[in-house]
Amino acid sequence: MKMSKSLSLTIIAGIIAGSQAAVAAAPAGGMDASAQLERERRAMERERALEQIAEDEAAKNKKAEQAEKSSAAETGQEIRFDLKQVNCTFSEILAQDEIQAVTGSYIGRQVTLKVLQEMAEKITDIYRQKGYMTCGAVLPPQRIHDGVVEIRLIEGKTGEVTIKGNRYTKTKYIADRLWLTAGKIANTDKLNRDLRWFHGTNDIQLRVVLKPGSQEGTTDYEIMAFEPQNQTVTLYVDNDGYETSGRWREGLFYNMRSLTGHRDALRSSFLRSQGTKAWSLGYSFPVSKKGMRLDLNYAANRTEVTKGELKPLGVKGKSASYSLTWRVPFHMTEHSRHEAGLQYVHQTAETDLGHGTRLVVPWVDDKIRRVIPYTSFTHYGNSTVFYHKHSFVLARRSDIDGKSDTASLYRLNSFWQKRYKNGQFWQGRLDGQWSSADNLASSDRFFIGGVNSVRGYEEGFIGGERGLTAGIEYHIPLDKAKRFYVFPFFDWGTVAGETAPEHRNLMSTGVGLEAKYKYLYSTLSVGFPIKKDFYEKHLDSTRFDFSLSATF
Repeated sequence: MKMSKSLSLTIIAGIIAGSQAAVAAAPAGGMDASAQLERERRAMERERALEQIAEDEAAKNKKAEQAEKSSAAETGQEIRFDLKQVNCTFSEILAQDEIQAVTGSYIGRQVTLKVLQEMAEKITDIYRQKGYMTCGAVLPPQRIHDGVVEIRLIEGKTGEVTIKGNRYTKTKYIADRLWLTAGKIANTDKLNRDLRWFHGTNDIQLRVVLKPGSQEGTTDYEIMAFEPQNQTVTLYVDNDGYETSGRWREGLFYNMRSLTGHRDALRSSFLRSQGTKAWSLGYSFPVSKKGMRLDLNYAANRTEVTKGELKPLGVKGKSASYSLTWRVPFHMTEHSRHEAGLQYVHQTAETDLGHGTRLVVPWVDDKIRRVIPYTSFTHYGNSTVFYHKHSFVLARRSDIDGKSDTASLYRLNSFWQKRYKNGQFWQGRLDGQWSSADNLASSDRFFIGGVNSVRGYEEGFIGGERGLTAGIEYHIPLDKAKRFYVFPFFDWGTVAGETAPEHRNLMSTGVGLEAKYKYLYSTLSVGFPIKKDFYEKHLDSTRFDFSLSATF
């Protein structure tokens, strides 16, 4: 659990800064609002994946616990006798031949009280192998006559189930997902599987303790819920924007984790720079007891070129996006989590020229519909986590001339982390896109450059129909509390396709600093681009990327 807790804190701390870096303009002067919006949507998906990893790590090894039992010391004389017959009470769980397979090996032997207790324990082991931890065999006080012994089978039925600590979660919501029914014999292995599934599909943790029931032959269950802060407000600032629309950006983010008590989450955001305003609203709610969810999202933005060669052209753009995502977890163990999903995205984008003059000319007027089936896999080791998501995008676009085209794409997103006991860890990522089509809409292209791909370059510096980007970094704590980390990094990326530029590769190295203290989180990375000459443009040898967030 020590590793899990530190991993969770590290992942959660990096979510806000990483997720907002995609709200940037396109390379051509920051004028393509649709590319901004699509990168923001993908960044939000990355945030959700990292949050899920953090929640899974925090809930690791949570199982139903047996309350401490007082030990009963056996006293008395060591009596020996010939065992001729064993009578067991009725069992709802064990078959008669399973019981006889144990007792039969003792009949005809000379036994003692200790041997009889050993026989009862073997029957109890069968219950445990089947997952019934509240069941067992005991040797009741009795007068043994003619070598006949009675074994009492105690099959503890579910008694009282109490749920505490669920301030923002309805009691029925939790009870319906653990399947504990009064009067029924609960299988502890199944309860642990239900707990694991619950933790993998919810953002709260449960602690279940089994206690002797108030009524004879029953087991009571005490469930303690540990909920995260239900409402958070985050103030955010960074300098990851564009020179053409303002590098410095300020934002406000609001998150409510349980709106109606059913772990239905509400999120909203607003982010602005000198030439950009972007906002979003999202709602996610469960549609089944097994963790199936629907996500509804709306996002929009407005952009304006406020600096550079294109400023005299009066370039302004706007884009809006509606999406519906159906998420279905289909496999959950202590070491892995698998999910499938289907997403529908409807996006509109407009760009005009000539604002500030008498003649405004429409330049872009696209309508794009995407259907995106995907699968994602997360694998947990003792000190590692590996996440990979595979998306298949079917896109249809109609443009300003009334022409329409279709495209099929494959996208890969992956994340890896390896931790050590001293708090140091490796972290890597590999993202890519492949498409057989050429001349994709800008929002469907693969862009590299920026804090989420190749640092040292401007966000979305170059793009194409196909591409690949990778990064590796090594984090070293600077203090015992692990509030400050320094990390050297190396990034690489390449693009290809009809719209890709002649210079298609980016590479950089650098060093970063990460700081966390109470409600504050900040990052500073210094990137050194290895390739600096692009046509007649020579890039600066150093780029500083800074972010600061305060969450209340």
